[in-house]
Amino acid sequence: MSSNSEIKILSFVLMGLVLLLFGPVFINLVDIWSHNEDYSHGFFVVPVSLYILYDRRKILQEIKICQCFYAAPILLFLVMLYLAAYLAKFHTLVYLSFLSILIAGSVLLYGFKFTQKVLPAVLFLMFMFPVPSEYYIRLITHLKLVITKISFYVISFLHLPVYESGNILIMPNIQLEIAEACSGIRSLYSYIMIGCLFAVMTPKLRNKIVMIASAVPLALLINISRVVITALLSAKFGQAAAEGFFHQFSGFMLFGIGFVLMFCEYLMLSSLNKAT
Repeated sequence: MSSNSEIKILSFVLMGLVLLLFGPVFINLVDIWSHNEDYSHGFFVVPVSLYILYDRRKILQEIKICQCFYAAPILLFLVMLYLAAYLAKFHTLVYLSFLSILIAGSVLLYGFKFTQKVLPAVLFLMFMFPVPSEYYIRLITHLKLVITKISFYVISFLHLPVYESGNILIMPNIQLEIAEACSGIRSLYSYIMIGCLFAVMTPKLRNKIVMIASAVPLALLINISRVVITALLSAKFGQAAAEGFFHQFSGFMLFGIGFVLMFCEYLMLSSLNKAT
């Protein structure tokens, strides 16, 4: 078994190699986060992942470190796989092999028990990566139609004249197109990320599942509310209510409300956990 100082040196060497290998990909990711609002949350992923590790520091310090050198050939294979995927521009495989390299490196240096405890922080890094374009397009198309359909029923229930055509809602004084920004993909991805964070912080598996699963209907509810509110304001104040400040403000406000609802859900589940 290696000494603590040797393990620290090897850890720094491995992290340096990982950063060197992943550097060009990370630069490309920063560019995506900066120019694509659907993935602007990517800037927060690494700090949150580090916080998860920090929150588990006492548990990690108590684990007896036991290296598993059988992971060395697996790690070497994963590095070769990463390089091949990078040269072939197979981005999804690049991202998966990067996470696998971190996991294999952890097993090699610290053992399975340690890796099991840091696994949530490593897997949380998945939120850095964009959804594969094929699935992204299918998901957005489906979400737009679902949100349009439900919004149509809600607006009709409120006795407002509205006609649905694909992803477009037609009203007497306005035509609302449910575009990508209103498809719910941003809030869906963000709420799932927040749900996973709260899931890591709660001990019971049942609560973890509830926190993550609730992100999907919440994202739909928030975006349907945004469309309906826009339709109501447009019916009263005209086209201007669907554009500019009102539209942007409603998006930020409703997203904030969704976050508060998730936080309240986490507190409620935590209190129920203590009660039982």
